[in-house]
Amino acid sequence: MIKPRPRVLLGLALTILLAAAAQAAVIWLKVTAELANIRLKPSISSVIVRQIKEGQILEAIRKEGEFYLVKLDPDESGRVSGYVHESLVQALDENAPVEKMPRIVERAEPAKPKPIDETPPARTETRPPVRTETRSAEIQRTEAPAERVEPSDSGRPSLVFTAGGIFSSIGDLNNGTQGLADLYAYQLGATADKAAGTLHFAFQYGGEFIFPLARQFYICAGLEYYANTSETIISYPQGLGASTLKVTPEFRAIPVKIGFLFYPA
Repeated sequence: MIKPRPRVLLGLALTILLAAAAQAAVIWLKVTAELANIRLKPSISSVIVRQIKEGQILEAIRKEGEFYLVKLDPDESGRVSGYVHESLVQALDENAPVEKMPRIVERAEPAKPKPIDETPPARTETRPPVRTETRSAEIQRTEAPAERVEPSDSGRPSLVFTAGGIFSSIGDLNNGTQGLADLYAYQLGATADKAAGTLHFAFQYGGEFIFPLARQFYICAGLEYYANTSETIISYPQGLGASTLKVTPEFRAIPVKIGFLFYPA
């Protein structure tokens, strides 16, 4: 009878133990998120190297903190592994039939950005129970770009009313009033106790009709009204008896204007 050598038995036992350990180390994961990000390193801030769709089965080598190291099909860069956060997958039962769990054979396209206020479609499919743990979950949020609003001309004519005041020298009227007071002083041979009053400020009322010609170009036609008056009593105590002079300068104007307007901004 031939007895097996101890070295042969020891090698056979080590081989069986290593195969059993390798088989026990395999962890099967199912993607529970709509898109699971596979990252280069076990960190939420790490670069995304792949995105896997919901329902796909992943083979994990080991777990590092909150991340699983999973196997991937080789891509253009030759990368065959990456890290997925535990909140995006579910660990399957170890006794589940492995031959019915296909490896990832398709590569998910990057998700297109969606507006924040868009309501996700209702899902009716039944999902397996997901572990609930108090840990930081990875959140993806895509903001829609701000929509630029271009200014547009209404193309409608408009009517504008104005009210206020205007300041003017009114030189001829003021000079004529003072000239009249000086003439009386010369004829009476006396000196006036005060100078004649002058007009400068007047109240103004008006309106404009504005009609758009093209973008930022307008034609306008307007009518305004200015009016004011002033009264001064001048005394001449000397000369040929005491005399007084009452001067009341007054002016009114109704200017009409027609012009073109341009608004660059």
